Amino acid sequence: MECPDFSVCTIARNPIRIANFLNSLQSAAQQVSIEIIIMEGVPGIFDDSMIREFSEVTVLKTPGNRPGDAGALNLAAHKACGRYIAFLDQDVAVQPDSLRIMVDFLDSAPDTGIAGPLHLDPQGIRLPSAFSFPGSFSLLGLMLGFLNPCTLHNNLFEPTGSPVKSDWLLGDCFFIRKDAMDEIGFLDDRFCGYYCFVDYCLRASKAGWHIHFVPRAIAIHHNFPDMKASFSGTLRYMKKNWFF
Repeated sequence: MECPDFSVCTIARNPIRIANFLNSLQSAAQQVSIEIIIMEGVPGIFDDSMIREFSEVTVLKTPGNRPGDAGALNLAAHKACGRYIAFLDQDVAVQPDSLRIMVDFLDSAPDTGIAGPLHLDPQGIRLPSAFSFPGSFSLLGLMLGFLNPCTLHNNLFEPTGSPVKSDWLLGDCFFIRKDAMDEIGFLDDRFCGYYCFVDYCLRASKAGWHIHFVPRAIAIHHNFPDMKASFSGTLRYMKKNWFF
């Protein structure tokens, strides 16, 4: 069987939201080939009627140990056979042409291991999408609560239309080259929230892969996450990646 362009991996937490997600994804995937792998975030959320409606979707049941988000995405990625892995949140609607734009860019940039789109809210207002790695001052600010990761270097990445090298990207619409994942491994499931994506981008960068913000690809976010940094997550990141 020929590998699809994208293996879309997501976590289902709400039946209405995941149904909306799947409908919008099918509309966005007219010009590319995809497979969809869903990890149940809540046991039994993907009922028989949804399985009949979305028969092409692979649904993975929640394991007994109830992994965190990074662990759940890793389980889905283990089943993926696409050329690119797409970690998407159920509240993200990828816009028409955006998947084609992303695959065209990744096909043309073989040194790029990770890419992400421009995020907008439903009113079209820009959301934080691309960042630089946190340094000592910013990590201290995150731990003490007087800095928000949304402000860190984000304003340098204006959506000019051309892809821009970045340090790390928002994990709610996160594209990984399968060859890069085969080399550097899966997400570190010891991290909670966005830190697993900061860490993953750092690992990719150290391995020689480029990370690109692709603003012509657009994702609408209907429930933008709280990006407040946890003390434990910041401390774990500092212990693992004290690079500044």
